[in-house]
Amino acid sequence: MLNELKLLVQSDEKLADADLDEETRTCLEARRAAAQEKLEANGQDVDVLLEQRWDVAKKRQTARMATNPIFDGVEVSISGYIIPAPQAADGSGFGYLVPQIGMCSHLPPPPPNQLVRVRLWADQQVGSLYLPVRVSGQLRVEPSDETIFVLDGESRMLSGWTLNAETVELPEG
Repeated sequence: MLNELKLLVQSDEKLADADLDEETRTCLEARRAAAQEKLEANGQDVDVLLEQRWDVAKKRQTARMATNPIFDGVEVSISGYIIPAPQAADGSGFGYLVPQIGMCSHLPPPPPNQLVRVRLWADQQVGSLYLPVRVSGQLRVEPSDETIFVLDGESRMLSGWTLNAETVELPEG
């Protein structure tokens, strides 16, 4: 039944295109009607299912941005890899701390509750995005949503945290 619901939703999305030719529109409407009929024949209320779909999507978005308030304002040390971001107007730098090498450039960014936006002072250097670092400072619940250029394209950096870096150091090893 999930396939039928998916087909119904995909048909609705395509039918919203005002530039569809009549033949395509007729085919999509028939496919949509067949999917709806199959769902209803199996006792499913299509309107309720679609409404629940949006409720679930909203809950997932909220969960993606969820942060634990007990860490707001806490001094922490976190290891990872810093992806550099453009400087702010006041000259302070920013970067994004990710847990694995290659995230955001070769792999998708981590979920917003695991991506940490790092505020760097003017004299702090990040070094290579391929070298691990340990960043220490105050962690704040400060959501941010920016699109930055990373190596070969743009990447949306959606974060629930900001870390005001006091120190950025290479781990000993």
